[in-house]
Order: sequence, then C-alpha cells, then structure tokens
Amino acid sequence: MMITLPIFPLSTHILPGGRLPLTIFEPRYLSMITQCCRNKEPFGIVCIQPQISHAESQLMPIGTGVTIVDFDLLQGGILGVIVEGQFRFRMRNPQLSTETTCHHADQATVQKLSTWPVITLPESEHYIADCLSQIYIQYPELGKLYQNPQLKNLTWLCQRWLEVLPLSIHEKQAIMAAPNCERIHQLLIEMLKGS
Repeated sequence: MMITLPIFPLSTHILPGGRLPLTIFEPRYLSMITQCCRNKEPFGIVCIQPQISHAESQLMPIGTGVTIVDFDLLQGGILGVIVEGQFRFRMRNPQLSTETTCHHADQATVQKLSTWPVITLPESEHYIADCLSQIYIQYPELGKLYQNPQLKNLTWLCQRWLEVLPLSIHEKQAIMAAPNCERIHQLLIEMLKGS
C-alpha cells in the first residue's frame, strides 16, 4: 500500500511498538506536528546518514510511521512529544528540500511493509527479556516509556533491542527491511546467551 507522509529525519531508528521522545522547535516541524495532532495522522521517521555537508546528507530508505501519544509545551515555544511506531515503510519518492529555512516538512511517497509476525518468547530464551529489563532499570528515562512492556513477545523484544543496539545504520536498515524478526533474533542469541 502506497501513502504520502510528512518526513521527520533523525539520527536514530524507531520500530513499531517503540516509543521515542522528540523535541520540536523548527517552525516547519511544529506545523507538521500540529497538523498531525489535529488530524490524528501519522508521520514518518527516517534515519539520516550525515555526510560532509547538510546538502549531502542521505535519508535511509526504511523508516517507520509514527503517531503522537503525548505532548507537552516547553519553555520558549518548544514542543515535547512522545511518538509510538505503528508500521515500517520503504520510501519510494522523497520530495526533499535543500533549503534549511523551508517552511514545510519534507514529504515522501512510501510503501507500507508487512508487520513482523508475533512470536511468543521461548522459555529457554528468557535472558532476552531479562537483559532488556536490566537496561530499562539502568536507564529509567527509557524504561518509563513502557508502562506495560511485552516481555513474553519475542517480536516486540527484538524490535526494542534493535532500537538500542549499537549497530551501524546499514545493519539496522537491513534488519528493518526483513519480513520477520529472525535476523535480529539470531543476533541476540549470539550476543546474550550465557549472560
């Protein structure tokens, strides 16, 4: 399914079910967020790979459609929002501006990707959930985003791990493009088994 989304470039990834706090201050993105809130519409978050200059920065093709789940007006007209990932997509036709003073957000035609099938966490792999829980305890600002973590859902766990693991942009993009969580699942077994 092809749809058009406003695009918000970031230096990080988010996946379906993930939550991410954003600080919005540029007028074009304040306008975008206001419109998305008013119309209850998603926008797309895509990871940007910085190059030598802003004009040479590259948007990665796999992104996530997100919706706003909470917001707060901060000092100085800055808006704080929390978004939640809803679906993965592949950008097909980005309409990007090279103007840093542009008054509207970039847009792209995107193709929705299929949702990763939900898989129950095997009892023998409880360490995948246990280690993620420890990260949430160690970094409470991250843990507080998830009041009801799905610790028995292997797919959800793999998505959260992919968001926090220090993998390269290209490694994360390849895993995000996959039809299921098997690739990141095997990586987690290799990394965490025996921990």
